[in-house]
Amino acid sequence: MTSMFQAADRLTGTPDDEAVFFESNFERVRAPRDALVRARCTDVLRASAPRLVLLAAPPGFGKTTLLAQWREVDDRAFACVSLDSGDNDPVTFWSYIVHAIGQAAPECGAAALSALSEPRGDVVDAVVPALLHDLEAIDENLVLVLDDYQEITNRSCHDLLNFFLERTPGNVTVALSTRSDPPIPMGRLRALEELLELRAVDLSFTEAESATFLNEILHLGLATESLGVLHERTEGWPVGVHLAAMSLSQADDRAGFVAHFGGASRHIVDYLTEVVLNTLDEEQHEFLLETSVLDTMCGPLCDAAVGRQGSAEVLVELERANLFLIPLDDRREWYRYHELFADVLQYRLLQTDPELVRTVHRR
Repeated sequence: MTSMFQAADRLTGTPDDEAVFFESNFERVRAPRDALVRARCTDVLRASAPRLVLLAAPPGFGKTTLLAQWREVDDRAFACVSLDSGDNDPVTFWSYIVHAIGQAAPECGAAALSALSEPRGDVVDAVVPALLHDLEAIDENLVLVLDDYQEITNRSCHDLLNFFLERTPGNVTVALSTRSDPPIPMGRLRALEELLELRAVDLSFTEAESATFLNEILHLGLATESLGVLHERTEGWPVGVHLAAMSLSQADDRAGFVAHFGGASRHIVDYLTEVVLNTLDEEQHEFLLETSVLDTMCGPLCDAAVGRQGSAEVLVELERANLFLIPLDDRREWYRYHELFADVLQYRLLQTDPELVRTVHRR
């Protein structure tokens, strides 16, 4: 954990030191060269100025790419920070934020940086109020982007960000990109129409976007029927479309590949295993595998499948963690897994414990 003195030393060092310290946290908010332009989404973001923008979706839905494209087409100043697990100390966390805002609006942040350098500097009583005071004094509109917010697990960081959100002036929008819903009270913001949410259903490629990406950007020359099948199998999951395209580019029979494409594809298996399954605790992993045989699920049905109680609460946790669980109603009762994710889970279950498949069906 970085101490206040270490953070202050970095912030008050030479310009070259600052560049080394912060540049890696800024440069990741960029769009790949072959990315599909998401005008449908950037138009919504550019036309909105809520207190909070939340991009919450599983991995591979193009959240960072969308943030970069939004910045390119919006007239507002953008202060962007890409977070990682090492930023969980409140002083480090706010050091990045203050510095990013200072880069976007040079008249902001001097008093906050001074407070951070104090041996007993208090983030709540000194740093955040000083930053808010500066933001209120500027004429320009600003978007503070915090990418990969799921990396922040320190409760104090969440509380301080909520403190900041409750007091942000009208010219400031905070944008969070995250795989899991942050522990920040959003019900009030939603009721006051101060929250704009873009989730997996919004970030998924439409069929037309999938076709544009595959045939106009990657030049794969797929027939209309194959495009429709692939879009249905991937459900518009952007990285799923991209991973399918990687295999398609090497396939002799592209129509045949599309016809048999699914979660057993090695690129899909490798991606979901690495970025999702290997990050889960044992209880979550076991629950996902055992319930993957269900086409649709609710709490009592999952209780029967896994042979224990409490599944309704687990489903709500998985939904908030955005683990490819798709709600089928607005009561948090019925769900299904994303088709490719279910395929990977079933494939893994068959590989590791085929007898458990029969056991779950019997239950």
